[in-house]
Amino acid sequence: MKIAIISDIHANLSAFQAVLSSLEAKNIDALIIAGDLVGYYFEPKAVLRLVQSFEKPVYLVRGNHEEMLLKAKKSSVELKEIGAKYGPGINIALDQLSDSEVEWVANLPHPLLVDELDCSILLCHGSPFSVDEYIYPDSPVEKVVSSLSEPPDVLIMGHTHYSFVKNIDGCLVVNPGSVGQPRNRVPGAHWALLDTTTMNVDLFVEQYNIFDLQQDCVKLAPQYPYLREVLIRT
Repeated sequence: MKIAIISDIHANLSAFQAVLSSLEAKNIDALIIAGDLVGYYFEPKAVLRLVQSFEKPVYLVRGNHEEMLLKAKKSSVELKEIGAKYGPGINIALDQLSDSEVEWVANLPHPLLVDELDCSILLCHGSPFSVDEYIYPDSPVEKVVSSLSEPPDVLIMGHTHYSFVKNIDGCLVVNPGSVGQPRNRVPGAHWALLDTTTMNVDLFVEQYNIFDLQQDCVKLAPQYPYLREVLIRT
């Protein structure tokens, strides 16, 4: 099977569409998303609808920005604090998403064990133990794997926006990087492809019109230059 792995779309519709075009060309069998559909950028509703209407099986967990969304929905104080730190993305999500869409987000699991795709896959956002734990390429990943009572064939994480693939005692650990906001100084929309026959993972970067998104950042979040600068950092 060919399984696409993505994470951290962050309401960046153009980046997500670029990845979806590549997925169609590669004729994948399933799509795995390691959280953070929303936050930072400006088209969460369109992103959610594309995920919900995807024609192949989709396996998805919530990320820390989904948890922020739920907290902000309940508390104006939380909304203000989140906006001050991360920009208007969560506020925009609350404006765009219907109550039923927010409820759909609220029902996303974390973590999620997937065992019907020719191998066992443990899907999480930060780590199997927390949506908000950062596991970077140079983190002691072996400690995460050894902490699991039954390590899966594949452990998938997101959150850091840094891509990597490691084999830890037979457990394939994959972070596909970020579709919507890479931080590894390689501009574009990052994703990964797992072939369960060979257990090989390829990392990809798709190009899209970053300039238009930067212009949206100037208009919608002028006091947060990081949101536009990180997109082209090299």
